Amino acid sequence: MLKKTKEFNTSTSRVPHSLPALAIGDENLEVVHTVKLLGVHLSSDLKWSTHINNVCSKASKRLFALRILKRNGAVQKDLRNVYCSFIRPVLEYTCLVWLFSLPAFLSDEIEQIQQRSVKIICPGLSTTYGVPVL
Repeated sequence: MLKKTKEFNTSTSRVPHSLPALAIGDENLEVVHTVKLLGVHLSSDLKWSTHINNVCSKASKRLFALRILKRNGAVQKDLRNVYCSFIRPVLEYTCLVWLFSLPAFLSDEIEQIQQRSVKIICPGLSTTYGVPVL
């Protein structure tokens, strides 16, 4: 049981607080700075960088499937369905929690994944003013 139990402290303070170590019996708990809870990566500084980087990484890997389908002649409607059911849910999972607290550079990372998807599905479509609704 001690292997699964971790200590996770959060603070928005720039100066870390020194807290006494938590222990079960005579063994101290491992202190972690990030934790994954229900698919959301939380960091001890309460910033969303870790979560968004993981989401973008996962979505980028899934774009490969879209490219393979496109290369093998899948029609645009099927590509859109794959995007809407396989990639978009990864990008939107728990977005109501983090969307309005994202700095611009993290929001841009998500936007880039969406733009790459649009370029695969509709190569001639301009994405200058944002991603069109697919």
